[in-house]
Amino acid sequence: MIVLFLLNSLWIALAVALLCACIERAKVHPLIREWTWTLGLVLAVAVPLGTLLPQRSPALQGFRFAAVVSAPAAASGFDWTRVLTAAYVAAMVFAAIRLLWRWTRLRRLDEHTIPVPMTFGRQILLPARFRSEAPPLAIEAALAHERTHLERRDFARNIAIELATLPVALHPAVWYMKSRLAQARELVCDDLTARAFGDRRRYAQGLVEAARALAPPPAPAQLAMGMLDHTDFEERIMLLNHPAPRTLRRGYGLLALMVAVAPAMTLFGFYYQEDEPVKDAVPPRLIYKEEPEYPEELQKDKVAGTVVLGTQISPAGLAEKIVVKRSLHPQLDESAVEALKKWRFEPGTKDGVAVRVAATVEINFRMK
Repeated sequence: MIVLFLLNSLWIALAVALLCACIERAKVHPLIREWTWTLGLVLAVAVPLGTLLPQRSPALQGFRFAAVVSAPAAASGFDWTRVLTAAYVAAMVFAAIRLLWRWTRLRRLDEHTIPVPMTFGRQILLPARFRSEAPPLAIEAALAHERTHLERRDFARNIAIELATLPVALHPAVWYMKSRLAQARELVCDDLTARAFGDRRRYAQGLVEAARALAPPPAPAQLAMGMLDHTDFEERIMLLNHPAPRTLRRGYGLLALMVAVAPAMTLFGFYYQEDEPVKDAVPPRLIYKEEPEYPEELQKDKVAGTVVLGTQISPAGLAEKIVVKRSLHPQLDESAVEALKKWRFEPGTKDGVAVRVAATVEINFRMK
């Protein structure tokens, strides 16, 4: 399932990012841009997860692009799906630790260490140098901007997005969507702050003076909201002087189209297509066998007999889907299953082609 999620997220996240970029290019209102990129990040996780849901309808199966992702193991037992899964899990652990580390860094921020005005949690911080040297209009604009972030709970939204996108946190398309969301968030915040300010041009002038006082542009802050972070400052000033029309109807229509199109991608995603056992095939032949462990304490207790296992021999010659048909002792049942997993077979064939075959295996435990 993890391999399927990775395969589908590779192209679906990219497709969703392109769809969001097209909507942004339609010159929609900044609020629609923010919703678009937020929805895009959610879909970048949700749509690949949707491809893992069972598709029972034969009509849907005809539209699906099938790809079997079960790895044909070599005689050594190497399975690339396990290696990829282990690498992915390690990457997710790294991403989670990195997010936690960024969170702990926020606790050490103060007015002497921050490069720009910031908002995180319920706090607004202004750099000490900025407060002492910046013009009054710059300080007023910065405080108004950060207060809007606070009222909108942008910090909590940012944390929620970071947590929700952890499964695809390493995808370059997700990085791009997060940067565009940060830009759109600033544009919305500017629009709301300018209306509260009462004079858009005066607020724009305050932003320019704040940027001049904070020059050179600082590195982006992590997790916290900064008024000059992740932004195209020129576009912000231009939209303040020439605000976007308030009509949102077209934007709502584009968002509805996006919600309709994105889930349809699941029809074209990779999915696991399991081959069924073939009944009239040439039976498989055992070519490598390991004896099961037979604990001495059970031998002393004279626990002996036969464990009967049901299994399927895959086209790769591996025993899969092992079930205990006749039990002997829980410890011996487990030992028999573990031994059978290490056995190798020359696979069953039909018309010269390796196929999956159902088989019954008896493993004996006899006292020496």
